[in-house]
Amino acid sequence: MHDTFGEGVVLNYEGEGRHARVQVNFDGVGSKWLMTEYARLRVS
Repeated sequence: MHDTFGEGVVLNYEGEGRHARVQVNFDGVGSKWLMTEYARLRVS
């Protein structure tokens, strides 16, 4: 879950720690790469 994009499904990830990022497919918005340090994703 993301505050702006809503519910999504994690498709891929890269990196570790502060430099990790995830690719998430959001309904109606499509696929986005997000830095985990800033994205504030949460499990719903």
